[in-house]
Amino acid sequence: GPIALAQTNTRLLLTSGAGVPGHGGLTFGAFSDLSMNGNQDIVFLSSLRSPRNELRAVVRSTGVSFTVLAFQGLLAPTTRATYEAFSAPSMNDAGVVAFAATLSKDRDDAPTAIVVRQESLKTRVLASNLDPPPGVPGGKFEEFSAPLVTSDGNVLFGARWSGKSAGSGLFLWTPRG
Repeated sequence: GPIALAQTNTRLLLTSGAGVPGHGGLTFGAFSDLSMNGNQDIVFLSSLRSPRNELRAVVRSTGVSFTVLAFQGLLAPTTRATYEAFSAPSMNDAGVVAFAATLSKDRDDAPTAIVVRQESLKTRVLASNLDPPPGVPGGKFEEFSAPLVTSDGNVLFGARWSGKSAGSGLFLWTPRG
């Protein structure tokens, strides 16, 4: 019956409570917002737990190896701001990852919301709440939806902006500008 089928076709990849590779003393919490590419690489949200606290994190899995791409409190790729929370991440077959993040800042001129694209070990901020949206003079991005990274490495995201002509729209970032 169905029980025997599940036992032969399904395998366990990772459990909450398992140790976090490269981060001694931390274990994985619950898993959410899973995304898998055509190579069966996975990117997802989890929490990293220690006896003292729990940190939100973006985690990537290639086969049986797990890598923490970003976590709460880690310095973001912007000026003097740290990661606070993350949108659902997205990943294409080439392994390019994109996610939106909210940030904690210790300076007024630091952003509080960003869209991130990670390729190999290069992390790039594509848009922040300090930027004017293209085609919206006098506007400023406010918040971002969970982005999608396309097969060619472009990043599609929704955003809301403020200003005289406040609104929301879809934006496409391309490496070629």
